[in-house]
Amino acid sequence: MDQINSWKWVPENCELNQIDPEAFMSLMRNKNVGLVGDSLNENFLFPNVTPLAFFKHHRPIHPPLEMMDRLRVVVDNMVTYIENVVPSSTIKLWRMQSPRHFHGGDWNQNGSCLFTDPLQESQLDSWFDPINNGVNKEARKLNRIIEETLQGTSIIPMDLTRLSEFRADAHPSIWLGKKHAVAVWAQDCLHWCLPGVPDTGVDILAQLLDTI
Repeated sequence: MDQINSWKWVPENCELNQIDPEAFMSLMRNKNVGLVGDSLNENFLFPNVTPLAFFKHHRPIHPPLEMMDRLRVVVDNMVTYIENVVPSSTIKLWRMQSPRHFHGGDWNQNGSCLFTDPLQESQLDSWFDPINNGVNKEARKLNRIIEETLQGTSIIPMDLTRLSEFRADAHPSIWLGKKHAVAVWAQDCLHWCLPGVPDTGVDILAQLLDTI
């Protein structure tokens, strides 16, 4: 654990200060911060895909949409709702996708993340570029949809994806003494250890809110 705790990750060519809790609370006094998302957002603050029925004009869409088209519909509707309902005076940030680090198979195919060192920059595309059709391609694919949808809106993307892609070593499984559990249970190569990547995300969030 000393090794993983020794890493500090910040954006390239960017001076990032560690969050000052007292200053942050002072900055946010009489304001609200809402984080909307799944367990990764919970992890960020301190995949299963359920089949959905898509409707247009109160009727199911036929033929059924492909997965990426479904996601595009979902993201487009979320952005439209935010733009129409959330007051314009509200600062709106969209945290981009968090990458997974399954190796040797997906989460339900004995995929594992038994890494004690970060990935090298030269390895990232082989892991995450959708062109290579690997098991961890979803983050970049969905980011493209989100980026396209956010263009021309008041929502600011907060991109922690590439920063996080390096951290194959920062997921819980290996550090919980379950190196050999992959044969029995799928490893968690999606959520992050604390302290770890989410701490950097909090520092970036605090600095963004202080500069916007």
